[in-house]
Amino acid sequence: MVDMLSLLRQARTMQEQVKQLQETVGQELFEGFAGQKHVQVVLNGKYEVKKISIDPSMLQAIETSQLEILIQAAFNQASDLVRERLKSEMSKITGGLGSLGLF
Repeated sequence: MVDMLSLLRQARTMQEQVKQLQETVGQELFEGFAGQKHVQVVLNGKYEVKKISIDPSMLQAIETSQLEILIQAAFNQASDLVRERLKSEMSKITGGLGSLGLF
């Protein structure tokens, strides 16, 4: 029974650490770029778009569909950075057990 209580305490501690991690990473900003850095998307750790920047010269140089692809690529790059950060930090919390399917 003592081992079960110990496991429950560890689970609760881990749960608190995960919540803190989500709050901390949620406030961080992650940048994704495309088109030789002419397109930039900035996300926070909650995957919310905080900023999209497009070099004005791009607006005249390419078609709308190409610009949409560049924005999507920049968003995907920023999303990958968020995921990798969360995965890395979760690994520290779980002692290398991975993200336990959370991210």
